[in-house]
Amino acid sequence: EGRRDASFYFGDAPGRDVFALKLREPVYCVAAPAAWADRIKAAGWAEIAAMPWILTPAISTHNRLVTRLFEQQGIEPPQRCVEADQEAVIETLVVSGVGVSLLREELAQARAAAGEICIWDKGRLRTALWFVCAAGREEDPLLKALFALLREIWQLPENAPAKRVPALSG
Repeated sequence: EGRRDASFYFGDAPGRDVFALKLREPVYCVAAPAAWADRIKAAGWAEIAAMPWILTPAISTHNRLVTRLFEQQGIEPPQRCVEADQEAVIETLVVSGVGVSLLREELAQARAAAGEICIWDKGRLRTALWFVCAAGREEDPLLKALFALLREIWQLPENAPAKRVPALSG
């Protein structure tokens, strides 16, 4: 919509009429408070969905990931939830015993190793982290420099492809 020069985006499709560079493919897993380990270990999809969840607002990618995870199993997404809008807050709420949520696997594994959470072994999914700008702006010198810097920071090949995702024709 022209309100931002560029942005990071989590999800399988970075939008329409954007120029996008895939930075990595993080894996998310279902994490629960450590005290719930016995409940989690024995739980199936319906039982996990019925537990209290920590979700982001409906517009967010994180929320769509949770929805996709349950839809793939033919299960209604969690209805009982606390809403949070930052990954660090979600992580803290899981550790504090508030509920279940999706966490990036590397964060969840570190917390699980510290005995702060448990990971439900049936719920994992992969998504993509993109850096995007409006299509047509990819030749802007500032954005070109930013894409080059991101390739360096994320240790991507210098010629790592960025792609244009066209607008829907109407």
